[in-house]
Amino acid sequence: MTRRRIPRYSDLSLRVKLLVPFLVVMVVWGGLGSYVLARGAVGDAHARATVMLAQSLDAARGAFADTERALIETVRLSTNTRGVGSALACDPPKVVRVPHIPRLSEHNTREGFFEKGEFYTVLAGLPD
Repeated sequence: MTRRRIPRYSDLSLRVKLLVPFLVVMVVWGGLGSYVLARGAVGDAHARATVMLAQSLDAARGAFADTERALIETVRLSTNTRGVGSALACDPPKVVRVPHIPRLSEHNTREGFFEKGEFYTVLAGLPD
């Protein structure tokens, strides 16, 4: 049984001796270039996403502030115009006509710190 000899670099042809280092360098530079490009693309995407989220947050804050301001104005108007109905009901009426004041509807208004169910739960837990 003859052992097969492992070819050495010096035994290779001149064409292979020239191509092998070129291929190694090409693979290394290709991998490094791909890493750099991917890293840059991820950084750019992260920056764009951060800017978009910041703009969305600013828009949401603005919309929330506008809605809150409108609701506060509605509550103030209803407080200030509460006496108009009683002034109209007087004999003789103290106002000639009631002005139309547009109001926002108030949903889920709270009367205190607890919801009703929470209040009864706390009340049941109190000692007699």
